[in-house]
Amino acid sequence: MDKQIISVVSDVVCPWCYIGKHRLAKGLEILSREIPEVRSAIAIEWLPFQLNPAIPVEGMDRSEYCRMKFGSLEYANKLYENVAANARADGLPIELDKISVTPNTRMAHRLIYFASIHGVGDAAVDELFEAYFVSGMDIGKPETLAALAPRFGLDTGSTLKFLMSNDRADELQTLIDRAYESGIQGVPAFLWNGKWLLTGAQSPETIAQVIRQQLEKHSEIVS
Repeated sequence: MDKQIISVVSDVVCPWCYIGKHRLAKGLEILSREIPEVRSAIAIEWLPFQLNPAIPVEGMDRSEYCRMKFGSLEYANKLYENVAANARADGLPIELDKISVTPNTRMAHRLIYFASIHGVGDAAVDELFEAYFVSGMDIGKPETLAALAPRFGLDTGSTLKFLMSNDRADELQTLIDRAYESGIQGVPAFLWNGKWLLTGAQSPETIAQVIRQQLEKHSEIVS
């Protein structure tokens, strides 16, 4: 049986993507209790999306960004507190007050791309979410990103060399462009073998149900 691919289109500064990754894992856990083979039948890949591609390479002061995007810091804080409440309800740590810089995420996506080449893309996404949403790190800086590499089994030096080069830059841009061209406007967005599956940080139960439906259509492991 061919492996089924769930592609997650996301941005590492999107808190709903942070929550969505956790809920996807929980959904697969729920499903695996019913169908133990599900873990070996499905592969997860991470595809890039930039919510704020116009942010300067050096990033932007967080308060300034919130005023620009949401009109006022007060309104932004209300929105983010709702997100934080959802994260905490899921048992996820989140420390939004620690974030002082909203980064341009192209370099972070480049790190995920490099990690994916080496088979550790999912682990890299975990570390990036933790670095940003828990530690408040500026994940737009190549040096900061490269320092995370040993956490998911890569070498700091070779990672920094890749980040600072133009190696495979066109391939990454193609992936970013493809997400926009497909009509995706919000993330996380989940694709099943390249076709739309669902959008948003849905509940683990909903995710499990939708994946089961797809397995029934495309796989012999569900009868």
